[in-house]
Amino acid sequence: MQDVAKKVSYLRWYVETVYRVATSIQDDHLARIYARAFFIGLDAFLHYAPAFKNQLHREGHLSVAAKEDLKRRIAVLNASYRGVYENVRDKFGAHVQALTTDTPSGTQYALGDVLESWNAIDVTSLTILRDDVVQVWLPFQGALPASAFVKRPAEVARRGALNVPRDIRCTFSRVDGFATGVDRVAATRPNTAMLVSCHPIQEKGYRLVTIFDSMRQHWMSGLFHATHRASHLAYKASVDLLIVDLCSALDNIFEDSPESRNGPALLTLLSPTEAKPLRAFRRKPLLEVAIRSFRNAFSAHVDDDAMLSDLEDLYRALPLQEIHEYRVDLNAAFWDGVRDTIGLTGCLAHGHVQEGVVGSPFPTPSQKSFR
Repeated sequence: MQDVAKKVSYLRWYVETVYRVATSIQDDHLARIYARAFFIGLDAFLHYAPAFKNQLHREGHLSVAAKEDLKRRIAVLNASYRGVYENVRDKFGAHVQALTTDTPSGTQYALGDVLESWNAIDVTSLTILRDDVVQVWLPFQGALPASAFVKRPAEVARRGALNVPRDIRCTFSRVDGFATGVDRVAATRPNTAMLVSCHPIQEKGYRLVTIFDSMRQHWMSGLFHATHRASHLAYKASVDLLIVDLCSALDNIFEDSPESRNGPALLTLLSPTEAKPLRAFRRKPLLEVAIRSFRNAFSAHVDDDAMLSDLEDLYRALPLQEIHEYRVDLNAAFWDGVRDTIGLTGCLAHGHVQEGVVGSPFPTPSQKSFR
């Protein structure tokens, strides 16, 4: 009972911390990149909440009426989350997979669903879901003494303590002009022309550009370092996103997974003579095992069988400097492979500023404000 209570309370404060940080970020694209951690934490909270409710009732901490009321609150949160927000977690967060739809002519890439899911990450949706989490949390909090739970972080109690500097922005926001974007959410940014994939190799390449760009923006903007200064949980969310993105990059480049929507690996789709620098990339199996173990236990999920204290020890043991260097090396190998592969040359247009083209001050239908 005690460790489930610790995990539920940990996730409650994790979601709250990510909410506070994300809603303080002034750059829409960067705020959405970071807010992916909110949906990862929320999914884990929903995983534990029903079982914790039943356990509290069995052990006499909740009456029948209180249990039914809590069941209703969990159902409200679950109904709000399932669907488009679950897609955010599955297709942009814990995994980076294709969004597809089945048609009479076969399975088609659903660009509209990609843009809709990304735009659905906004202050309003985060606030509604966060408030629903609070409504589930309150009966839990009242059922057991405070010592049973993870203590509320001090920075959560201080107004503005989790705000990041206002000048933290992604590199796209610093461009003076009209740019080209190859990542699959480029159409949601102002003054950006998006290249649309027309072939499975292009789709896989553009998906990988999305992954690498998310890691790059998180780092280059200063957000990674800002969360380190802000709080333990804020930084933990940044580390979680680094880990899940790096695993997604490795999966999409090297690992075939026909049973999931990851599909064939990029190197499987290409001929053996293409992307030679990427094929020559020296992988680090032991480091990848450590990264994946952390992802599966405490990043994309919170392990059912492990104690929270053990998971925290696993987090502290992460070789973060080596992981960052591995990310940089893999990113370099990917772009070298792009330059060596005709089917991926469209990726090279990413971030290119189109000289002499003036952007519009008015948003297009695919551009929704985070606020």
